[in-house]
Amino acid sequence: MHSECGFTLLRSIFKRNRKTVIVAKEGGDQITVTRDAIASQATHVIEEDGAYAAKRVSVWAKKRGHVRVAARVQPGCVLSTQTVQ
Repeated sequence: MHSECGFTLLRSIFKRNRKTVIVAKEGGDQITVTRDAIASQATHVIEEDGAYAAKRVSVWAKKRGHVRVAARVQPGCVLSTQTVQ
């Protein structure tokens, strides 16, 4: 039982992809945001006017609040194209 608790503690300390990001600290209080909330906001910004659709939005968060967001952006509507000869 004790070895399982120790393993869980070590895994949580060294885990790289954190579920929450510390945005600000004031005294003993801190403001955190989840990675899911960041991905949702990025999707909302991309799809706001309906011209584009966000696919496969990924968020990586580091310990000190550094956040990286990657998204595949696709056009929301099909444009007609013509070839010029």
